[in-house]
Amino acid sequence: MEDRIKELESFTPKDRKQYEESLKEYRDYYNTIATAEKEAREEGREEGKEERNIEIVEKAIIEGFDDQVIQKLTGSTIEQIDELRRKLGK
Repeated sequence: MEDRIKELESFTPKDRKQYEESLKEYRDYYNTIATAEKEAREEGREEGKEERNIEIVEKAIIEGFDDQVIQKLTGSTIEQIDELRRKLGK
């Protein structure tokens, strides 16, 4: 680490500016990738929750639950439940 500090101190002003610009580009790139990964994970979790909710609604329909009960338990709208009922032919 100490060698690295000495190396940086030996840079000319032009070299130091180029180094700092390169470092900024690297950090910007890294942060862009990190943000994209975080957003992708969050999106994946949300999609998983939605898929699981659909499965629960379908099972509730098959078991004969009332739409209002399904809505209360899952948070799905009546329209979403009706759509799944039509899909299932129930």
